[in-house]
Amino acid sequence: MEKDKLEPKLRFPGFTEPWEQRKLASLATMNARIGWQNLRTSEFLDSGDYLLITGVDFKSGGVDLEHCKFVDERRYEQDKKIQLSEGSILLTKDGTLGKVAFIKSLPKPATLNAGVFNIRVINPEKLSPKFLYIYLSGPFLMDYVAKTSTGGTIQHLNQSVLRDFLVPYPKFEEQEKISSILDGVNQIITLHQRKEEELQKLKKGLLQKMFPKDGESVPEIRFPNFTDSWEHRKFGELFTFLQNNTLSRADLYPKGIAYNVHYGDVLIKYGEVIDLDVDQAEMIADDVIVKKYLKSKLQNGDLIFADTAEDETVGKTSEIQNIGNRTVISGLHTIPLRPKTEFAFGFLGFLFSSVNFRNELKPLIQGIKVSSISKNALKTLTVKISADVKEQAEISNLLLHLSHAITLHHRKTEELKKLKKALLQQMFV
Repeated sequence: MEKDKLEPKLRFPGFTEPWEQRKLASLATMNARIGWQNLRTSEFLDSGDYLLITGVDFKSGGVDLEHCKFVDERRYEQDKKIQLSEGSILLTKDGTLGKVAFIKSLPKPATLNAGVFNIRVINPEKLSPKFLYIYLSGPFLMDYVAKTSTGGTIQHLNQSVLRDFLVPYPKFEEQEKISSILDGVNQIITLHQRKEEELQKLKKGLLQKMFPKDGESVPEIRFPNFTDSWEHRKFGELFTFLQNNTLSRADLYPKGIAYNVHYGDVLIKYGEVIDLDVDQAEMIADDVIVKKYLKSKLQNGDLIFADTAEDETVGKTSEIQNIGNRTVISGLHTIPLRPKTEFAFGFLGFLFSSVNFRNELKPLIQGIKVSSISKNALKTLTVKISADVKEQAEISNLLLHLSHAITLHHRKTEELKKLKKALLQQMFV
C-alpha cells in the first residue's frame, strides 16, 4: 500500500481505488436554530401542519414522528436552512451529544428545535447522504471531538469543530454497497429492539392484570378452571427471614468461593429470576467471611428483596434458581426470604414485581432521596396469594416465556451492535 493511500481493511471485491478525504464543511451544509429564533414551550402545538423535531425524538437512527410536537407556519418559514427534507442528517449538538438520525421521508413539512444540526450533502451524486449518516453515527466523530476538546465534560458540539471533521469516502458505487450492508444491520437491530419493547409492554400489562388489585381477591385475567379467591397472608406467615451480609465493593471479586447477590443485582441485572447458570454475581474470596454467613446461605426458591434504593425500585424482588453446588449469600441492602411452603417456580418473583403488589408496599416505604423498608414492617404486610400451585405455575410459565423471549431479543440486539461496531472499524478508513 502506498504511504498516503487511504484504504480500509475490509473491502468488497473489485474495489481497489484509494478513498478521498475532505472536511465536512466542503461536503455538506450544517445549520441549526439560532438563539433569537428559539421557541417558547407555549409555542409547541399538539397537532398541526408543521412538525417540530428535537433530539429527544430520535429513535433507532430515525425520528419517532408519532411523539413530535408541531409549530405554526410562521415559525416553520422563519428559517429555510433548518427545514428538513429527504436525506437530511440530524445531529444533536447539546444535551446528549452526537446522536444521529436520518430522514428517509416526512409525512408533513418539518423544522428543528434548538440543539440539533440539519446536515445536508452538497453533492448527493458524489457523496451518498446515507453513507455520510452511517459514518457520523459511528464512533469517529465523537472520538475526534474528544481529541480536540480542551478538557472537561463536553457540553456543546461547536459548528467550527464539526466543519473541520475529516470524512473519508470511496467512489459512489462502493459507498452504496457499504451503506447497504450497514443499513441492513441497522434495520435488523431496530426490529429486535421494537420486538423487545412490544414484549416488555405485554409483560407489563400482564403483571398488572394477572395479580389482584388493591381491594380485590381475584385477578382481572385468569386461566380457565381457576375460580377460587386468592388468600390474604402476612409476610411473616409465609417466609422465614434470613440474614444478609453488609459487605462493601472492596470485599468482592470476580472470582472467589461464594457468590454475593446484592440489591444492585436484583434492581438492574436479573429481574424477577436470578439463574446462576446464566447470571454472574460478584464473589466473596475470604473464607472467614463466608463461614460467618453459612447458616444463611441461599437455596433454590429463596427470594432476595431489595430493601433500599435511590428510586421507586425499592422492594423489587428476585427468586434464585440453579444454585447447584454454589454457595450463595444475600448481600448489601437486601432481605433474604425463604418460603415456608411450596410455591411454583418463578411465581413469587413475578408477584412481588407486579404493580399491584408494589402499590400495596408503598405505604411502608420511608425516605425521600433514598427509600427503604424495614424487615419488621415487611413482616406485617398482607399479600394476596393463589393457594393453587397449578395456577401459580400457569402464571409463572407464561411470564417466564415472555421474559425469555425479551432476553433473547436483547442479546441479539447486543450481538448485532458488536457486529456493527466491528464492521464500522473494518470498512472505514
